[in-house]
Amino acid sequence: MRGRRAASTQDRAYVDTNVIVALFAGEGHALHEQALGLFRRVAEGQLRLILTPIVVAELTYVAESLLGWTRRQAAAHLGHLLEADGIEAPEAATLRRALEMYGRRRRLDFADSYLAAVALEDGPARVASLDADLDRIDGLVRVTR
Repeated sequence: MRGRRAASTQDRAYVDTNVIVALFAGEGHALHEQALGLFRRVAEGQLRLILTPIVVAELTYVAESLLGWTRRQAAAHLGHLLEADGIEAPEAATLRRALEMYGRRRRLDFADSYLAAVALEDGPARVASLDADLDRIDGLVRVTR
């Protein structure tokens, strides 16, 4: 039983932001080839990558600041990443919804988009916040007192 457990964890790994950034940045990035090698293993079914919400949040920031993508581009590319074979996203539905909000609303950062998506997906659809931009999200109630 011990060997079986070790084997099942060897073919899955949590992916760090830097791996995805190096892949998206392209050949000019010093670590691109190394990231490409990991994704080749994913494509061949040898490795599954687990994508966490915190990494998606970091990626939205890096996509705009380092890669120069617009919010819509970041939301689209990261949405495709969530759907890619070999990628596991434990909160995929919530992340998709958060990326959709983030891509459409210029004044809502990803953290607020994610918080709103969690509230709407899991309930209660209420967020205690002083950020009035959350008032524009249909179905969400902002609690201020």
